[in-house]
Amino acid sequence: MKTATLTFHNTNNYGAALQCYALQKALTDLGIENDIIDYESDFLNKPYKKEVLKEKGFIRYCLGNAYAVIRSPRNRRFKEFRENLQLSKHVTKGTINTIEEQYDKFIVGSDQVWNGSLVGYDDTFFLKFVHNQSKKLSYSASFGIKSVPSSLEEKYKNLLDGFDCYC
Repeated sequence: MKTATLTFHNTNNYGAALQCYALQKALTDLGIENDIIDYESDFLNKPYKKEVLKEKGFIRYCLGNAYAVIRSPRNRRFKEFRENLQLSKHVTKGTINTIEEQYDKFIVGSDQVWNGSLVGYDDTFFLKFVHNQSKKLSYSASFGIKSVPSSLEEKYKNLLDGFDCYC
């Protein structure tokens, strides 16, 4: 079986990096082939955009940029750590739909991949590009908020209805 995982693999966050590696290692130890989808999210990868300022607010935007400068020395270590990951080909929102036939199952997770303010309400993190619902799995995915805003309830319900399994 060949699987692909969509997660926050390209952020310099210890929890995100470790859960990504651990899930891939657990799957491969079980004999399941796994690639981390090398997805480039415009929102996650461009923290200086004006849209991010609007979404996060001025203080969070400024603090995020300041922390990025302060944390820059550890960027090299994260880059080296990510060399341990088996990645898919590089894809974007416009090209991710080209990989569905390459994998038997798709896994989205872990923590807060469905947090709209973190991912810019990108429905890719709900595996919207996967049309065969039996291929869609969730591993410990969360919204990271106490409640879903009522304006998004119907949208999220529709996105979540397409999953085969939540683990």
